[in-house]
Amino acid sequence: MTKFTGGCLCGGVRFVADGAPRRVGVCHCASCRKATGGAFSVYVDFVRDAVVFDRAPAVFRSSRGVERLFCANCGAALAYRGDGSADEINLHLGAFDAPAAFAPNAVSFEADGLTWARAALAALHLENYG
Repeated sequence: MTKFTGGCLCGGVRFVADGAPRRVGVCHCASCRKATGGAFSVYVDFVRDAVVFDRAPAVFRSSRGVERLFCANCGAALAYRGDGSADEINLHLGAFDAPAAFAPNAVSFEADGLTWARAALAALHLENYG
């Protein structure tokens, strides 16, 4: 099986994701923009049981049924977990050691996206998943 590694900015929290991701999704929702400080977020989605952290990341419950995982030391965003997909964990693309291994193939909340960001991503022809 293929293993993908990653972690936070300071190296205090590391993870290993085992196997192929379910999808690589771009999220345009306002909550993800606020959580990451970016125009959109890119997540690499794995089955929760396929991801192991070397130490537990801090958890912020950003809204009902939603948890955002991050390093308590450096503040780096690591992952998203939601009750709506209880068997899945969505790891931030930028947290991977080799993020170039992944390319987006899906999009969610596209209508909520910034006009210029939607236009820039339109050439990718992403499948809508949310």
